[in-house]
Amino acid sequence: MKRSPENLKLYQESCRKIMERANNMCEVLIDEYGKACTDLDKKRCNKYILEDNVTYTNFLHKSTRNGKSDEWILDPENIIFGCASHHYEESQTGKHVESYKYDKNELIYLPEE
Repeated sequence: MKRSPENLKLYQESCRKIMERANNMCEVLIDEYGKACTDLDKKRCNKYILEDNVTYTNFLHKSTRNGKSDEWILDPENIIFGCASHHYEESQTGKHVESYKYDKNELIYLPEE
C-alpha cells in the first residue's frame, strides 16, 4: 500500500471501525506477567485506551503486511487494537501477538454515561 493522503484516510476509517469493535479496550491476549509474545496461558488485556492517546502504534496487523493487497491491509479483521507496549514487544521478539476472539452470542456490557 503506497503512502498517500487518500490511503491514509482509508486506513483511518479502518482504525475507527477497529476501535468501535474493541470498545477502546486492548484486544491482545497477555499472560499473567503482562507479556503477549509468550507460550503461557493468556487472557485479554482489556486495558482501556483513551481516544486522545490512540496512535497508529495501537493497531497491530495479525501478520506481516509485506506482499499483501490493499484490501487485506485495510480489513479490520486483520488488525488488532492493542496497547503500544504490545506492539513494541512484537517488534522486539519477532512474534506476532494473539487477539481476543469474539463470540457472536457474547453479551457486551456498555456502562451508562
